Amino acid sequence: MSQSAALVPGPNNPHATLLALRARAEQYRHLVTQHPSPEIPVDTQRLVQELQVHQIELEMQNEELLLAQAEAETARARYLDLYDFAPVGYFTLSPAGQIEQLNLHASQMLGTERLRLVQRRFALFVAPAQRLEFEQFLARVLRTDATQSCELPLLRDDGTPFHGQLEGLRVATPAGLQCRLAVLDISARQQEVLAAILTTQETERKRIAEALHNGLGQLLYATKLSLEGRSGTPVSVRESLKLLEEAIRATRTISFELTPGILEDFGLRTALEELAKRIAPACLPVRLHLTGLEQRLAPSVEIAVYRVVQELLNNVMKHARATEVVVHLVRESHRLEVSVEDDGCGFEPAAQAQQPLAGIGLAGVRNRVALLGGELSVVSRLGRGTIISFGLAV
Repeated sequence: MSQSAALVPGPNNPHATLLALRARAEQYRHLVTQHPSPEIPVDTQRLVQELQVHQIELEMQNEELLLAQAEAETARARYLDLYDFAPVGYFTLSPAGQIEQLNLHASQMLGTERLRLVQRRFALFVAPAQRLEFEQFLARVLRTDATQSCELPLLRDDGTPFHGQLEGLRVATPAGLQCRLAVLDISARQQEVLAAILTTQETERKRIAEALHNGLGQLLYATKLSLEGRSGTPVSVRESLKLLEEAIRATRTISFELTPGILEDFGLRTALEELAKRIAPACLPVRLHLTGLEQRLAPSVEIAVYRVVQELLNNVMKHARATEVVVHLVRESHRLEVSVEDDGCGFEPAAQAQQPLAGIGLAGVRNRVALLGGELSVVSRLGRGTIISFGLAV
C-alpha cells in the first residue's frame, strides 16, 4: 500500500481524517490572524473576529466528533467480525424465547438463513421431549444474574439432530429483558464419551465374568467334587457346608458390587461406611471423613460418586501398596468436594493423563467425573502417595 493511499480519509482511517480536518482548521486560523480593512468599523471588526474564532472552535469540535465517529465505526466493524465469525453460535432471545438476533455461526448450526430464523421460537430447534427442560432453563436465566448452563439435544432446520451445550445470561435493555444465549455443538464430545461408556461397561462385564468364574464358579465346583467323592461322612458334609457358605459370601459380595441396595435405601454415607467395612479385611484401613451428607443427593449423583470412590479404592488395593487410605466427602452449599488419599507408592500423573477416555481404571474415573460436570485432579509423587480429588455442583 502506498503512503498516499494510507492517508486517504474515511471511516476506516480515523487518523487520516484527523489530519485533513486539522489542515482545514489551520486555514481558518490563518483567516483570523489577517487584519481586516481599516474602512470597517472597529466594532464590526471585533464581531467578525469573534465569529471567526467561534467558527474555528466549531470546526475543531466537529473534527473531534468525526474522529470519534470514525473510531466507533472501526470498533463496530471489528465487533461484527468477531461476532459473526466466532466458532460459537450466539443468539439474542426475547423473554418468550423468540430469536431476535443471531450470528453467522448460529445460522449455520441450525442449517438455514438468518432471515428465516429471526422471530422464530428457539424451542422449535430443541428435541420435543426436552422442550419443557429448555423452557425451565430460560426461566432460570431470566430470574437471576448468574450464567445458567445446560446440555440439550437440538435439531437443525431439516430435523438433523445434534447435541448442544447452552450458556444463558440475562441482560436488561431499554426494550426489556433479553437472554443472551451461546450454543456450542458438542456432538463429537458426546460420541467420544458414549464410546468410553461402552468400553467401560464391557470392561466391567469382563471383570464380573472373571469374578464369577474364578470365585463363585470354583467354589461351587469344589462343593460338587466334595459331595461326589466323599458322600455320607460327617466330615464331607461339614466341608461341603463350609464351601457353600463361602460361595454364598462370594455371591453377596458380587451382588453388592453390582447393585449396592444399601445405597438406594440409606444413602451415600451409609453405603460408603459399608464399603469401608468390606475393604478392611483386605488389610487396608479406610478412614472416612463425611460432612454435610445428612440430606440425600440426587440418585444419579449418589451412584456416580459411590462408583468413583469404589473404583479409586480398588485401584489403591491393586496398585498402590498402601497401608492406609483416607476418603473425604464435604458438602457445602451447592458444592460437593471429594478426595481419596493414600500413602502408597505413587505414580507419574503425566503418563496417566495421556491415556484416552477408555477403560475402567483412572481413565474411566475421569470419564465418570466429566459426565457429572466435574474435572479430576491427580496429585501423586513416587514413594509419596496419591491424592485424587474432584468437585461437583449439587
